[in-house]
Amino acid sequence: MAAPLEFRILGSLEASRHECAVALGSARQRALFAVLLLHANEIVPIDRLIEDLWPDDRPATARNNVEVYISRLRRVLGRDVLLTCAPGYLLRVDPNQLDATRFENLLAAARAAADPASASRLLADALVLWRGRPLADFEYESFARAEISRLEELRLQALEERIEAELALGHAGELVPELERLVAENPFRERLRAQLMLALYRCGRQTGALAHYRDAARIFRQELGVMPGPELQALERQILDHDPALRFPRLAPENVATPPDRLIGRLRELDEIRALFADPNRRLVTLTGAGGAGKTRLALEIAARLREEGTRRSYFVDLAPLSDPQLVLQVVARVLGVEERAGTSPRETIPEFIRGCRLLLVLDNFEHLVDAAADVAALLANAPGLTVVVTSRSRLRIRGEWCYELGPLPIDDAVCLFLERARAAERSLVATPAVEEICRRVDALPLAIELAAARAHVLAPEMILAQLDDRLGALVDGPRDLPRRQRTLRATIDWSYDLLDIGERDVFIRFAVFAGGCTAEAASEICGANREHVASLCDKNLVRRDGDRIVMLETIREYALERLDKSGEQNDVRDRHARYFLRIAERAGWDVDAREWASPAQLGAEHDNLRAALTWSRESDAIDLHLGLVAALVRFWDVGGYLSEGDDWLREASVIAEREAHPLRGSILVGASNLAARLGDLPRATRLAQKALHLYRDRDDKHGMMRALHAQALIAAWSGDEARATSLLTEQRAIATATGNRREEANATIALGGQATQRGDYAQARARLEDALAVFHDLGNELGIGQALCHLGIVAALERDYASAREPLEQSLEIAERCGYREAAAYCLCGLAAIAAGEGDLEQAERQLAAADVLFDDVAATRLPFVAELERHTRSAVLATRGPESFDAARERALNRSFEQVVAAARTPTTQADSLSSRAPTIG
Repeated sequence: MAAPLEFRILGSLEASRHECAVALGSARQRALFAVLLLHANEIVPIDRLIEDLWPDDRPATARNNVEVYISRLRRVLGRDVLLTCAPGYLLRVDPNQLDATRFENLLAAARAAADPASASRLLADALVLWRGRPLADFEYESFARAEISRLEELRLQALEERIEAELALGHAGELVPELERLVAENPFRERLRAQLMLALYRCGRQTGALAHYRDAARIFRQELGVMPGPELQALERQILDHDPALRFPRLAPENVATPPDRLIGRLRELDEIRALFADPNRRLVTLTGAGGAGKTRLALEIAARLREEGTRRSYFVDLAPLSDPQLVLQVVARVLGVEERAGTSPRETIPEFIRGCRLLLVLDNFEHLVDAAADVAALLANAPGLTVVVTSRSRLRIRGEWCYELGPLPIDDAVCLFLERARAAERSLVATPAVEEICRRVDALPLAIELAAARAHVLAPEMILAQLDDRLGALVDGPRDLPRRQRTLRATIDWSYDLLDIGERDVFIRFAVFAGGCTAEAASEICGANREHVASLCDKNLVRRDGDRIVMLETIREYALERLDKSGEQNDVRDRHARYFLRIAERAGWDVDAREWASPAQLGAEHDNLRAALTWSRESDAIDLHLGLVAALVRFWDVGGYLSEGDDWLREASVIAEREAHPLRGSILVGASNLAARLGDLPRATRLAQKALHLYRDRDDKHGMMRALHAQALIAAWSGDEARATSLLTEQRAIATATGNRREEANATIALGGQATQRGDYAQARARLEDALAVFHDLGNELGIGQALCHLGIVAALERDYASAREPLEQSLEIAERCGYREAAAYCLCGLAAIAAGEGDLEQAERQLAAADVLFDDVAATRLPFVAELERHTRSAVLATRGPESFDAARERALNRSFEQVVAAARTPTTQADSLSSRAPTIG
């Protein structure tokens, strides 16, 4: 394929290929080519060619001569370049092949450029294409005159625009000689004369500039009979008045220093923010985040990187000392070096001053000056080359703002930051569990980490960690070159707190009562927080949203707790908190209608709040409240697998209830008995259940009697006393039938089905279990349904009817997963493992049985007897085939999976199951 041709008309006519000239032939043949080139990609009729080539004296052979010229040109240009198209010829030219077209494209790009530096470069590239007068060898030909005039005018405009850009860049001294020459060549172009006057003035030659104006006025009057235009006259007045607007805007030296230490972590954030700025439509990024998150440090790094790349001049404006939003632009002007002008606001002077410049402006600590956001918007609108990074604990809420929230550091980066800062004084320091725990305890906030690391020269990490129960008091040794508000963690949070109005402060300190966050409903009821309060605190990064919850970093919560304790309303707030979560806990109690019952999965989100309510109510001697919470939470602890935790609370509560002869004593004794039995402490469980039963019999409390009987029956079953268990369950069912309590009747029936299963009477077991299942379905009791289905599946598996066993076990497993009932899921997995083993899939059986072991261990529950035989047979088959090492490896994999992943593995075919992530959170 032939190399592309290049055509040039900005000077004498030329054509070349690979920088080698192409011979265009005689003068007339060159003229014909010039005509075709001026009408490139158009059909030029042969009559038009004849007229342009011989405007006065046309020979008789003109048509034949044209055909000969075309033939010769085609040989050197190519048949695909010069085409015959009736009624004439067409020259195919790509825009990039013609210098005049490239010149015009560069001129258009320069006019669209956002800054004078870019415009200057583009215009210089455009003007270098010129080699002399355009079509110099045809300047007297009529066909070329119009195009020559047009191109000459464009060249002069390009020269003027390049000079304008150079003046904006401060190059007045270098421009004076060139301008003097251009004015001599073009004495009536007022723009060139104005540029020369301005360049002379900026070089300190005011007299010369005024003399030049007088010379222009004389020539215009003598030659044209007119005075210079109004723009030139206005310029003369400005020069006479020493108008500050004429001065070259000399920006102050950049003030963004290279940070003294390397950035650790935040590299992803840095890349993402720089990618934002690569889009010219994204010119305002607000870095938000809690105090101490490292917003300022990241902003400085962004500015330093952009400055080093040479893409923008960078300026840092510290707004922390200001209190009046109206002063923001004045401070910005001072940092940039903008001179004040009487009667003109910074909103006007700053854009004029930086027009044509590419700047990055870092506005640090904007949160207390948000009323100045409109001024920032005005700057961005009127200065196209300006980019702004704002650090603020709240958004500006103006158009074009891109918010980027900084959270805590990843723990690996947090440890790295601690070590790097600490090693400045203690070089031998290495990563230890104490270092990692320090970082976790301070919420992995960069400022808190640096403050903790500052103590490493006098304290070992273990000693620092010991002090962190009082984070705010411990972290006080910040570097002296930091602003005072950043030298202690307390001062950093003080800064945010002081920005709140009275109502927001009240809500903020009350938020401290929540452990683990809260819902909007809880915030409203306990703190009096409305939607506006929450939005404002989120904007200021004192709280943040996590899904449908509102959460507070522990470091900030510690600060708020101090404020709450000094407020005088701490007991009232904590009481409201405890009573609110008592109502939540009561939804998980044994006596709640199944359709309103809160499952452990639902209640789990409030576990920390429930613990906090329990602790406060106990410590404040709010006995009714405390015992109410304990009694209400028994089912949550039982079903959710928090057996040891619940047992601890119940041990203490049963003592208090006995001492006070409290009305909830029986309920607490039964609950304590249930959890003790599940943990394997059968003697204590027996004593508690018997005490509860005596109490309920004395009161003739039928409902309490049924619960105590059921508790004693389960203990008897675990102890192997089948006759006693059956007797107790029969009595429970009789009372339930007499009182019309279908739920307790079904509970007794399902337990009797378990007894039948234990003694091998599978037909009776199935009948009782199906009766109980029907009742639970009528009541809509999901847990009861799941329990009955699991028992039915186990019975079918014991009978080796694997087809009948699988469906009820899988349905029960779904319910257990939905309710967060880990122990029930473990029983289902035991049954499914038995099915897999019976069908020959020992790998699947191994995985399911190992997962069941892990779930049982996690809740520390003793297995119910009815499944023991089935589990024993399955374990023997697995170990005999797969081996102990393989089973131990399966247990290890299950340990490293979440509850949800363990359940997912049970439903997954063998070939896919082990692709589940082994890096998921450990169960528990």
